[in-house]
Amino acid sequence: MEDGEITNKMIDIENKENCCGCSGCETICPVSAIRMEADSKGFKYPQVDSSICIRCGLCTQVCPMPGKREDPDTRPASDVKVFAYKEKSVRERMKSQSGGGFSGLAKFWMERKRDAVIYGVCLAENLKAEYMGISTIRDLPRLSGSKYVQADLAPVLSDVLPDLKKGRYVLFCGTPCYVASIKRMAHVKRLKTDRLLLVDFVCHGVTSPVLYEEYLEYLERKIGSKILDFRFRDKRIGGWGAYWSTAHAENGLTYCTKQYLDYYHHDSYARDSCYSCPYASKNRNSDLTLADYWSIGDVRPDFYDLSGVSCVIASTPKGKKAGEALVRYGHILETGVEDAMQRPLTKPLARPVSMDEDWERYENGGIEAILKKEQPVPMWRGIPLTAEWGFLREFYWAKIRRIEVFRNMKRRIGAWGRLF
Repeated sequence: MEDGEITNKMIDIENKENCCGCSGCETICPVSAIRMEADSKGFKYPQVDSSICIRCGLCTQVCPMPGKREDPDTRPASDVKVFAYKEKSVRERMKSQSGGGFSGLAKFWMERKRDAVIYGVCLAENLKAEYMGISTIRDLPRLSGSKYVQADLAPVLSDVLPDLKKGRYVLFCGTPCYVASIKRMAHVKRLKTDRLLLVDFVCHGVTSPVLYEEYLEYLERKIGSKILDFRFRDKRIGGWGAYWSTAHAENGLTYCTKQYLDYYHHDSYARDSCYSCPYASKNRNSDLTLADYWSIGDVRPDFYDLSGVSCVIASTPKGKKAGEALVRYGHILETGVEDAMQRPLTKPLARPVSMDEDWERYENGGIEAILKKEQPVPMWRGIPLTAEWGFLREFYWAKIRRIEVFRNMKRRIGAWGRLF
């Protein structure tokens, strides 16, 4: 279907792989004939009331699936630029998931643009992951840090387009498919996008919101206290690259666990569209792409940092301008495109052979049936309250490795530095 063409078709998801759950069709429907409903796995899909539908075709025009669609005015440039970035402050880097790339972009957007707004994912009421907009840098911590679960985009879709229509500077950061949805909606509504900066990230797939909610309930039963905050990957425990989640509880303790990331990386519990994602490509559909720069130690050992390094891929002139502006907020260097390649930049998530069996085990036994047996480790004001040697060794060794003297020693003694 060509852009702007009128069709009498209404959206019909026969194959669940063809829906990313963005809610764009529900939002744009002029007669409210579409509603998003969750299936047994907790993922939402559109349900159309054919008795109300006027066959305007808007729902099919804004749908970013199947296949990747590019709007003429925001088509990615062929000469992509790749940067390695890390914020100047180690403390700020430790708050991020990698090197603080998103934080740097947010500061650039807020400080250099008047009437600016930033959209990203927060943990809202009851720690539900959903998109929200902020208009002050003080609220940035709410959007910082990765959320390894599918977030609800619907709460902000009715705000993003009006903001663009008003001429506000809008930075939207989300999954590649959600970024594509925002592009399609702006294009169909014929809105100017010169003040829109689209930022996606190297996506490993999105996990079921129902599993996430049930996991938090399970963890609360396990520790006997209500969870007030949850960090999906906390570098303060095992350092950058370690897979520890932390839950801050009402009783004043923080509990460390690997259970959530264990089943997340098992890959069986992602949305169906993630296994055939058309956006898992180095030809990005956004202005900028963020990721961990896992290979920076091999590419530029002098730039490697134990607190994390961000990979920033700029695909459009607008993205390059924003990427280059990061020099004001941290340390940045340009690298080769191939140096930054990761699996999600070349192919979609692989569907595990045991996927059906894993879901059946969950349906029969609940969340506990798919979790590895583990006792969460409590901490009080950053001090582990455990005698478990394995955790203590990983926790304190990560702290030692971050001390500057050890980092300098690593550079000086060459190959022996691997011991540190």
